[in-house]
Amino acid sequence: MGDYRHVPDELRPVVDAGFEIFPLAPGRKKPRDVGWQQIDYSEFDFVRWDGGIGIRLKQNQAVVDGDPRNYAEGDDPIKRLSQDIGFDLTTALTVSTGGGGWHYYLRLPDGATVKNGSLGEAGYPGVDIKTRGGLVVAPGSFHPTTQRQYRLVNDAPVPLAPAALIDMRRRRRADSPPRPGVLDVEEMVECLSALDVVQFGKGQYERFRALAMSCHDATGGGGLAEFQHWAAGDPDYGTFEDDEMIERAWHGFEAGREGGVSYRTLLHEVAEASRPDLAARIRAKIECEPLDFTWEPEPLDFGGDDG
Repeated sequence: MGDYRHVPDELRPVVDAGFEIFPLAPGRKKPRDVGWQQIDYSEFDFVRWDGGIGIRLKQNQAVVDGDPRNYAEGDDPIKRLSQDIGFDLTTALTVSTGGGGWHYYLRLPDGATVKNGSLGEAGYPGVDIKTRGGLVVAPGSFHPTTQRQYRLVNDAPVPLAPAALIDMRRRRRADSPPRPGVLDVEEMVECLSALDVVQFGKGQYERFRALAMSCHDATGGGGLAEFQHWAAGDPDYGTFEDDEMIERAWHGFEAGREGGVSYRTLLHEVAEASRPDLAARIRAKIECEPLDFTWEPEPLDFGGDDG
């Protein structure tokens, strides 16, 4: 995938650099399609598409996302970060975002496993790294709230990320998930389809957050867009703002964290929603044993932003 035939001119430098694109839902910063990570869009007519376009990031790709709305007054964390890592991020392929921020495109060395998430704890509030499993809005698209366009402002090569930057979000052996996801994204979607999203809405924040953590754990960090799609079925869902809230929380979770919320919370909710057959089938597949629903859901040990 990646050899696209119908691409707007402003997107060609990004596609030629090896980044994969896909259609966003109209007026949203989320994918249009369930299963967007695997769909081949090489024949899709992006020139005639009237919605936004996203970029899905692969293992060897990263985007540093600077959002001035979250900077401290008088601070320029991108400038400080560039000085600290010994590399000027503004010399990379750069996109100005519709929210007033910046995306800096980078390559990762073979074998580098970097976590999506914020560099706030490292001293750079308002700066995130997005990589495999993450997405960014592509140049040429419009921000759903400001209606300002994302623009390619520096058509430069995509450089290799410096080691000092990688170390800030490297997934080390000690904190790597002890196993991959136990469910396919499609199986997570099947489970969510058994749940009434309204039951996880107003006044049910902890239950909603636990479910999100459980889905994250179940898929090994996959399924963000599909979880957002399910959440959007709540009439009180605030579209763009809620999408961003879920995305920030999702990338802060740690799949497989000892003592954290696991896939079993999702299965418990499915069983309680009068689908014990579905929960039994999936748990039997995971644990290779017959299922009875006598266990209690895990305590909601959020451990900060971990899940």
